Amino acid sequence: MELELTQIQKDILYALITLYKKKSGGSIKGEEIA
Repeated sequence: MELELTQIQKDILYALITLYKKKSGGSIKGEEIA
């Protein structure tokens, strides 16, 4: 339950969303998280 872990997870999630958007063509609900 460390805040640092959450921050790292958020960074990784954002990177994964960006990659997924590139692969999918920018058609994902990731924008909501961003």
